[in-house]
Amino acid sequence: MTTWATVSSRMAVLIRTAGVVVCVLALELSAHGTVSAEPAATTMTVHPGQRTGAIHAELVGSNEPVEMAETVKDASDPLMRRLSPSWVRTFAHFDLTFDGRPNYDCATGAWDSGPLDRENAHIRAQGAQPVVVVGYAPTCLNGAQPGQPVLAASPMEHADRWNSLVATMAAHEIADGVRTFEVWNEPDTSLMFSPIAYPELYADTVGVLEDAAAAAGVHIEVGGPALAVGDDPLVAEPFLAFVAARGLPLDFVSWHWYSELICLSSCPTPTPGTFADQVRRMRAMVARYPALHPKLWISEWNLGSAGDSRVGEPYGGAYAASALMRMQQAGLDRACIFLTAGDPGLAMIQDSGTRPGPQYEVMAFWRALGPIQVASDITDGQEQITALASTDDAGRVTVLLTNFMPSGNSAGRTTTVRLDDGNYQWTEAVIDAAHNGDISATGAGRSATLTMTANTTALLTFTPRR
Repeated sequence: MTTWATVSSRMAVLIRTAGVVVCVLALELSAHGTVSAEPAATTMTVHPGQRTGAIHAELVGSNEPVEMAETVKDASDPLMRRLSPSWVRTFAHFDLTFDGRPNYDCATGAWDSGPLDRENAHIRAQGAQPVVVVGYAPTCLNGAQPGQPVLAASPMEHADRWNSLVATMAAHEIADGVRTFEVWNEPDTSLMFSPIAYPELYADTVGVLEDAAAAAGVHIEVGGPALAVGDDPLVAEPFLAFVAARGLPLDFVSWHWYSELICLSSCPTPTPGTFADQVRRMRAMVARYPALHPKLWISEWNLGSAGDSRVGEPYGGAYAASALMRMQQAGLDRACIFLTAGDPGLAMIQDSGTRPGPQYEVMAFWRALGPIQVASDITDGQEQITALASTDDAGRVTVLLTNFMPSGNSAGRTTTVRLDDGNYQWTEAVIDAAHNGDISATGAGRSATLTMTANTTALLTFTPRR
């Protein structure tokens, strides 16, 4: 779940933390479709005149893994630019070695900004703003004991040197236009590091970041804690209480969520509805501290933390579409999917960054939505079809639908989408076994009917006829 760790290192940390291999079952009570000879029928009625709020554009974001080859990044940059991601998350790379040379020289205290500069250049080539994760600490500062993962150890045993390193990085990055910093990554992966040590690290690090911003005469965003295991109250609660008591800046509170955390054999049934559950619980925790008004940010998310080949199939697209709609429903402010390209088990862009996959096309569908959500009603199938409708000031209506079926045991559902007024031309774009976001049907009128087989995602666009 880190941007640089191998699957084995992720598993090792979680095993060390919990003493067992963790397999998270995302709890959601929902009824899934059953096998039937004929597709069942669903009707969705859209009310374009009933506006219910804004579509959250900043749910389109990603992580930029440092281990991705430069050739893959070069190939994927133009494709990502087409998506216009709001944010791309990367690391300060204090702890890594590039071309055989540590990025931080423990003897001299020199930090090489080159790797992060290259990451930021790719992020800007994608049309996004970088989010720099301040961590992990270099070996000589992290206080790790022999055999202890570096990500599990706090650098506060060497606070002066850590703060000096952060100050150097912050001055350089602020001068380079970076305005958003996330303090550390997944502190809850080690009981030796959190929840006691993390708040102190946050306080020191944020103080240095804010001083650098003040010296440059700019405003920055700071936040954390980028929790590994969702809205973990054992870490989130003490952190929020500490920040509120100290009056520390907290522009956003961040965490990670995967329906499959670590699975060695059988995995839990993915339930995208848990994204909404996570947002509601985190908002409730924040609400206990009236002085805090952070944005809510899931800064890593996908189907599985260690990868799942189904993300490259319509299954992965339907999961992502359902998850985004649940995030929207719960009012999440920002999200960054993990990853962008290169890893077939987590790739939005496949074939070394050259071919958009289903999750990419789902993000493109999200970008095609109008800026304003409108009311809609579903009959006979709301437990199976997840849908969202939007409009714009020109009267164009867009409807995103998905039939995410984790078990794949549905014969499909014939779905009719009706608008309660107007006269339109419409198009239907589909992600399924035969299509990857391309238009599969067109028509006229204020209704359209399509068959939503298991793990199909569709975007209907109704354009007013003048």
